[in-house]
Amino acid sequence: MIERAEIFILSNESCMDFIESFDNSSDFISELQKKYDYIEAYHGTNLSSKELSDFYKNGFTKATKDFLWEKAISRFVCENDNSELKEKIRNEIGSYFSNFENESASEFWFGLSKIDLLERNYHYVLFGSEVLLPLASRLKNKFNIQFKQRLIDSGSHLIISVSVPVEQVEIQWLECLYEYHMSGHCETSLLIKNEVPLNWISKIEFVEKPIDYQNIVIN
Repeated sequence: MIERAEIFILSNESCMDFIESFDNSSDFISELQKKYDYIEAYHGTNLSSKELSDFYKNGFTKATKDFLWEKAISRFVCENDNSELKEKIRNEIGSYFSNFENESASEFWFGLSKIDLLERNYHYVLFGSEVLLPLASRLKNKFNIQFKQRLIDSGSHLIISVSVPVEQVEIQWLECLYEYHMSGHCETSLLIKNEVPLNWISKIEFVEKPIDYQNIVIN
């Protein structure tokens, strides 16, 4: 938990005024690094009870192949499936991961607008990791079962707030923050590589299941 520090929160009027007081991104970044210690950012996800328990202990975990394989088994194989179906689903998951490599295993994406994660880019909160969505589609085609729905139903919808040290943010993402806001876009992101320490996490918030007005569950 971050205490007694200057935190840049994009939705705050004072922070919006701060951005808009600069004519270019270079001056904005220079003054941001002087004035603020942290940037508040948000990660939307869907975690099962076990995953949430692990998160409280370990925080953000690298999405290795073994980690995702285990996650897929726990989320896509249901207790109500008969033994034959369970075995077939496990085999199909194994086949999927046999040649799988996640090049972004050590990358963590954060949005700077909580509202955006609930209303526009709500798929993160609805499903969790995007990495399992292609597998969910493959399993649906194979077994005629809505596996995206299983992702939704087997976890809780969460927004995790983090306080990211400004010094840890690459310049290109600070440039994006300035350019996106000044262009009138509501969506802007931060990419953090390798590690997100537990003490960056400031809040874990349970939220209502987003309304799927884009019909991404059935597509």
